[in-house]
Amino acid sequence: MSSLIKLTDPPKRRYYPALLDCLKTYDSAALKADVTAGLVVSIVALPLSIALAVAVHAPPQAGLYTAIIGGGIIALLGGSRMQVSGPTAAFVVILAPICIEHGILGLMVASMMAGVLLLIMGVTGLGALIKYVPYPVTMGFTTGIAVTIAAIQLKDLFGLHVSHAVMVQSSVPYTLDGQQGAFVQNVVKVVHELPDRFHLKMVALFEGFRATPAETVWHTGLIGLITVAILVVYPKMLKSLARKLPAPLVGMLVSVALAAICNMYLGWKIETIGTRFQGGMPGGFPPFNMALFTQFDWSYSKLSELFFPALAIAVLGAISSLLSAVVSDALSGTKHDSNSELIAQGIGNILSPMFGGIAVTGAIARTTTNVRNGARSPLAAVFHSLALLAMLLVAAPYASYIPMAALAAILIVVAYNMADVSHFRHMLKAPRSDTLVLLSCFLLTVFTDMAVAVMVGMVLASMLFMRRMSNMTTIDILDSVASDSEMQSHDLEKHDIPRAVSIYSVDGPFFFGASEKAINAMESIGSVTRVVILRLNRVPAIDATGLHALEHIWESLHSKNITLVLSGLRKQPRETLQNADFIKKVGGANVLPDIEWALVRCYDILGPDARNRPTGSTDKIVAPVV
Repeated sequence: MSSLIKLTDPPKRRYYPALLDCLKTYDSAALKADVTAGLVVSIVALPLSIALAVAVHAPPQAGLYTAIIGGGIIALLGGSRMQVSGPTAAFVVILAPICIEHGILGLMVASMMAGVLLLIMGVTGLGALIKYVPYPVTMGFTTGIAVTIAAIQLKDLFGLHVSHAVMVQSSVPYTLDGQQGAFVQNVVKVVHELPDRFHLKMVALFEGFRATPAETVWHTGLIGLITVAILVVYPKMLKSLARKLPAPLVGMLVSVALAAICNMYLGWKIETIGTRFQGGMPGGFPPFNMALFTQFDWSYSKLSELFFPALAIAVLGAISSLLSAVVSDALSGTKHDSNSELIAQGIGNILSPMFGGIAVTGAIARTTTNVRNGARSPLAAVFHSLALLAMLLVAAPYASYIPMAALAAILIVVAYNMADVSHFRHMLKAPRSDTLVLLSCFLLTVFTDMAVAVMVGMVLASMLFMRRMSNMTTIDILDSVASDSEMQSHDLEKHDIPRAVSIYSVDGPFFFGASEKAINAMESIGSVTRVVILRLNRVPAIDATGLHALEHIWESLHSKNITLVLSGLRKQPRETLQNADFIKKVGGANVLPDIEWALVRCYDILGPDARNRPTGSTDKIVAPVV
């Protein structure tokens, strides 16, 4: 029945937006539900979008442009019914260094390049491969990102004055004997930002506490910690109200009021968006970003510098968006299309920077809020984008009063939830190999960067998986029919296995460590052996290493005038051996469908001197070709 279903199922479409299916049964009730859910999600997204833009050193409006343009386009074109996309906390540790090194335009171009890569992933069907990223890898780098975000936000939470020294090269002109030139010298430059490496961040933060006036630390810290308290306590004490009026918005409004009162009447100097970004946040529709095409250096060398940062954005964006889509499916009972979602994510990342936005991906927290507030279709995410646009048009001037400490508090709470400390602790009880991968990805993300962590984690997880699979593969020597149930099922008698025949049974994938096991097992072949049966009916797959081992075994046996007979080849191993001409080398007559025919072949090889020829084994009987 299952094979019949596979034959009659329609071919899977490479691209098909989820919205098209939803519109077939869309009605006024669904419209009302989507509008309500979109409004609630927009209230959650407003402070988060601003905070995330500031965290990556982009202007605050860039976060809203990202949620409006990128979020709206992905909702219309994506393969998930409930997903909400926008700027996310996971991107902070990747985007911030890009913005510092290459500027805001460089960050936007890297986001567009990542969009092209995501588009390629979706069109070629590579989206399906993302699901093979091991969970310890995902959990490790996600928790590492959360720790890094929390550390970065301590600067604004307490209003710290941080700085660190960097070595830069400076060109100094000179004139010698009438000839002009220039020589390069190293110059120490003081940068008022946190360093790249985690341990250096900690040192800079410690020095920042010492260098910052105590009243600034206390005043700013008070606003920040009050915001943290609201974000943590408010949803637990007022659950029903928190569903309609999300904690991030409440925390931001309270912090705005407190900062305004303290700055105006107490003479405090709480830093706000207006004081850090001169002119505050502009209102109006997201403008077309002409500077992206007129002021950026689109040379090959510059794009080459941005390729690997773009690749990191694309990989993390793919993992985050599909993970968010899976969460959405679990909550709503729907099913997303991975490739369609990646195509939409790619288009969203290409278009978002064209209107002043940055990298965009699926946001788990906003997607969860969307589902829990009754969203019925992707239009809920579209309404979320439209609501944010309305807020930008109406309330943009008031964003200047938002304290930087409040934005830092929001991101610290987001980072804590992102880390999922209890689940991380639980994962430490997993098998040691998984724990090793988890901790490696976590520590590498914290102390190096996420790209290194993912690459090392994937390689380490793959090697440990192959080791585990190799350990599961066994190679047994069968010296009698009674030692094997399958041989008993063929009604073979004990005397049907002559002394001149050795039977080796392989159980499990034939690669890497298993190949070495097979080679070592052949060393125990006795001097009287003239035929070796290698039974492979329990081998689902053979790789190049397994093929090389078989060739080594055949050459070793051939040099001793011992014939190799293969029994029970399955589809993938048979195709691999045929493509490598190994079956031709062994001889088609020595490749048999099962152990009974293999034994018949053994007696034919041994000739008339062999004792106890099985019934029916005559010179006229030819084993079936496989």
